[in-house]
Amino acid sequence: MNLARLFGHMAEEGFLHSADKVKPLVIDKAEDIVPTLMQQGADGEASGRSEINGTL
Repeated sequence: MNLARLFGHMAEEGFLHSADKVKPLVIDKAEDIVPTLMQQGADGEASGRSEINGTL
């Protein structure tokens, strides 16, 4: 089962109450993981409750 199907199934079953907010990143090469995540952070893509995000 691929990740997109898993998220779809989880949303249908009620595990993802905000399924429209789930935006998985698709990264094809292992060496691109850290640079992609760093870029996402630099772009201000973080969401959620800031008081919690700061403790993660």
